[in-house]
Amino acid sequence: MFITGTKRNSRKRRLAEGSYRARSDDGLMSNLKTELEHIKHHIKYPANKTQVMAACNNMSDVPSIDKDFVAKSLPESNYKGPEDVVKALLNKV
Repeated sequence: MFITGTKRNSRKRRLAEGSYRARSDDGLMSNLKTELEHIKHHIKYPANKTQVMAACNNMSDVPSIDKDFVAKSLPESNYKGPEDVVKALLNKV
């Protein structure tokens, strides 16, 4: 929720542009946990980018901004395990 004319509003706007808070009351850390669980437990490895993106009903419970980041950032490759996926994404941050 944006609160017009406050510091909170500008903070929220900056977050919407792609930076993340480490902790919050609106679930950003739980999004990270969910996404890491997908990568770690729900993908059958070895997997390529298409298989990573298709896992878990196309990651339907992952926010679209996060799915878009993975889709744009994850290189076309074959991944031996979750560590490879996370490493590839970290290289894009």
